[in-house]
Amino acid sequence: MKKLNRTWMGKKINFYWIIPVGLISGISGFLSSSFKYFDFNKEINLVNLFSIVVTTSFGVYIASTLRENIEAKKFEKELVHEPIRTLRYELKSLENNLYSNSLMFSEIVNSFKSISSLITEIEDFNNVCLVVNSEDIKKFRMTFNQLKPLVTDNPVYKMKFKLETHDMNSSKKIVKVFQSLLINTMVKINRN
Repeated sequence: MKKLNRTWMGKKINFYWIIPVGLISGISGFLSSSFKYFDFNKEINLVNLFSIVVTTSFGVYIASTLRENIEAKKFEKELVHEPIRTLRYELKSLENNLYSNSLMFSEIVNSFKSISSLITEIEDFNNVCLVVNSEDIKKFRMTFNQLKPLVTDNPVYKMKFKLETHDMNSSKKIVKVFQSLLINTMVKINRN
């Protein structure tokens, strides 16, 4: 739906509220002309008119300001959500590789580079938007720093990492913990 916005003297004016006001005015005009048993004064009380205009103006101003603030906050949340979603996808891919024991050297190294850059991206966006608790992002980095050596400090054989059983199981557990941290953070973002 296309928004009807105009500018006047450099300020944005939203005309979305004209439709309900017009409908209410039309209905009240119809009721006042159709039903003669209502008694209307022929004079206009300026104090009451001023009160109605001021109250309506405040209502429109508050509604439009709240809407703009809500949209801005939603945009900031989405800025942080997107790299978290991508990070979850990368972790899911890494988890699949761990379970299938298909740890190709170049693929795993690229995956770890991508995960590290996504965590940095989340940190950067959060420094501007302040949507996530910085301690949660530190947990991402600490968990990543625990996971990476478990995989990359193992020997490479035929362009594949050969993980010992203990390292494999520990890696799987850490990936699960990492994914739950991401999910918890996404829920916290949505609740704020």
